Amino acid sequence: MKQTYLYTAQVVLSAVLLFIVINLLSAVFISLKPPQTAPGLAQGEIERKLEAAYGGTSTEEIAALLNETWRKVKLEPTPWTHFAEAPFAGRYVNVSRQGIRSNGRPSCETQLRPGESPFRIFFFGGSTSWGYGVRDSDTIPAQLERILSKTHPGKCIVVSNYGRGYYFSTQEQALFLSLLRRGLHPNAVIFLDGLNESIVGEYRDLSDEPLNFSAISESWRGAEKNEKRGLALRTFVEELPISKLLVRLRRKIAGGSLSEAGASKEPAIDSNRLPVDQKVDQILAYFLHNRRITELVAQNAGIQSLFFWQPVPLYAYDLKYQLFEMFYSPYLRGFMKSLFERVARLRVPGLINISNLLVKFDKAAYVDSHHYNPEVCGLIARALAEHIKVPTLKH
Repeated sequence: MKQTYLYTAQVVLSAVLLFIVINLLSAVFISLKPPQTAPGLAQGEIERKLEAAYGGTSTEEIAALLNETWRKVKLEPTPWTHFAEAPFAGRYVNVSRQGIRSNGRPSCETQLRPGESPFRIFFFGGSTSWGYGVRDSDTIPAQLERILSKTHPGKCIVVSNYGRGYYFSTQEQALFLSLLRRGLHPNAVIFLDGLNESIVGEYRDLSDEPLNFSAISESWRGAEKNEKRGLALRTFVEELPISKLLVRLRRKIAGGSLSEAGASKEPAIDSNRLPVDQKVDQILAYFLHNRRITELVAQNAGIQSLFFWQPVPLYAYDLKYQLFEMFYSPYLRGFMKSLFERVARLRVPGLINISNLLVKFDKAAYVDSHHYNPEVCGLIARALAEHIKVPTLKH
């Protein structure tokens, strides 16, 4: 009996020691090979590709910028819209407590005389509007502010960047309404959409839900104590170095199997998806209803409203200039292409379609799978500026 006890103790102790050693080795391996800096980045020759995408910016600056964008800036829960980028102060990325991304320069409001007011524009959109992957001064709203200030000298123009990662038209509308309820009244509002409407179509059937809504619903309904224990155990296991190493190896294997054409195994969620044409009908209907409701609210409040349909890499852009892998499923690729083709054919009244802006752009336009580089942000800002009516100064 004593020998059995000693043998069992030795086996358990050996297993525990082996477990500890494996996790220590895994932690060392992970620290020697840092993870990918941003979603969608291709493997190999990453420095050369990033320098080409950013127009000669040094690798060190790019790394610092991406580190702030993807690792330091966090999402936090918000009323009505579920989440937003948390306040942050960095070298390249700055977000105010009001949730506004900085434009990288002092506001002209400080120079206004008593009784004067700026021409204020609220800019709504997803991560491409917020400016994932570019510094404060290179975002579309920041460049738009500079362009309008230059073309309207003597006029104080303020463009507030209310872009938010993952947002689509429903969340943008909710954010706009919440700002109005707070008594904020801009002279104009701009909505830049298309990409996230496509991504919503990847995962949403017969619903109008924001990202991670199912997880929020589960949290709201509350979990039983045993489920909480299970969650705690799962979290503990997921945080183990060996678990992180296995996840990375799995992603590496999955990433390596993707071809340039995006051939990959269709995810399980595809089994319940609508046919592409029906999905296009559904998502486009949601978007157009949202656009019309937002337009009526703005009109009733005396606010100029402009709605733009943005460029995406899978439509009207030569993919031979796309430097980074696009981890889109075959379904999303087909849906995005069909959606953008449908919008181009419909020529929706009140929707300014600039999705073909890059059709003759013969160089890198994106800093990852779908976020614009500084030059393209400038092109989009100039295209938007042509449609904004800024009142002239009265003498």
